[in-house]
Amino acid sequence: MQGTHEAGALERVTVILTLFGRHEFTPRWMHHARRELRGARLLVADGSHDELPADSREAMDRARDGLAIDYIRYPADRGVADYQRKLGDAIGRVRTPYVMLADNDDLHCGDGVRRAARALDADVGLATARGRVAGMRVSGRVRGLRFPIHARHAACFDYEFRQPLDAPLASERVLAHSGRYAATWYALMRAGVARDWGGRMAASPIEDLGLLEWMQSCLCCAAGPQLVADWPFLLRQHNVTSKSSDTLRRRADQVDGMCLAGWSADCSRAIESVARAIAERDGAPMPDAEACARRALHDYLQTRILRQTVSQRMRSPEGIRWMLGVTAGRIAQRWVPGTLLSLMARAGIRRGPAAGLDRALPSLRGEEQ
Repeated sequence: MQGTHEAGALERVTVILTLFGRHEFTPRWMHHARRELRGARLLVADGSHDELPADSREAMDRARDGLAIDYIRYPADRGVADYQRKLGDAIGRVRTPYVMLADNDDLHCGDGVRRAARALDADVGLATARGRVAGMRVSGRVRGLRFPIHARHAACFDYEFRQPLDAPLASERVLAHSGRYAATWYALMRAGVARDWGGRMAASPIEDLGLLEWMQSCLCCAAGPQLVADWPFLLRQHNVTSKSSDTLRRRADQVDGMCLAGWSADCSRAIESVARAIAERDGAPMPDAEACARRALHDYLQTRILRQTVSQRMRSPEGIRWMLGVTAGRIAQRWVPGTLLSLMARAGIRRGPAAGLDRALPSLRGEEQ
């Protein structure tokens, strides 16, 4: 994949890069976007507590050679509510037909984004489109360091691929999505779909990021069918602060509390928002839509959050004792495949289409244009 790709479909795409610290990743992201996303519009929504470092600004200036960039300095994010307001304002500024969210530690594959845009062009009924998601790790220490743009990257590994969500009813799509969870957060979306869920989130603010992601994905499912294709689309980095063991252990404790306390206020708001979208799309009575949304959230907690809880807690003696107290076979059944993939990645074993994803992204190999 070369940096001389024709812009084509990317001219109809706006990428919203939300920043909140972790500035060591921004130069690499800008270098990568300049090659892979050439022709797209980039809106940088910066809610960091500190100023953008000089090397990040320089990288952003160099990226203007291939991207139309708008940098917006928002008030510092003090919590999820601030983040939602920042994101809602950024989505409201989008003027292209399609929009995509991005974090500075993850990298989109330009060819995959182009193919997703063409898929949305070809089928006006689709709400979102994306391809295969894979994981990567950067060798050596990452946190607290400004590693070079061309830091050595470990082999890619597949960790998420799901079939398209194309059932005719919104309720069917929401249930199918939550039962085999595959987030739409980083998918290519129609701008109208993004504005719709952005408005619903503003009306029902959520304090828990996990629930916020679930609600956004369900609202996208309710909006229309979703294409999940087999081409490389996104490379997610794992050994970063937000995905560290300590962070996930804290997340597991939060989930424990939420499950013990029953449905929290966050849960109630998320369920109501998703239920209203289902009722509007399907013409279903609100009680039936609420029952559907409640079941979907229950499936989400089982398939995603509890699997993370188990995999992280098994790394400590306390976690092993905790695991011995868990008798739900479904949890273990879902956890084992993900753990095996993680072990394969650490051993450098490539699997499936992800085997070529690192070779497909020359910016990871330090190639110059």
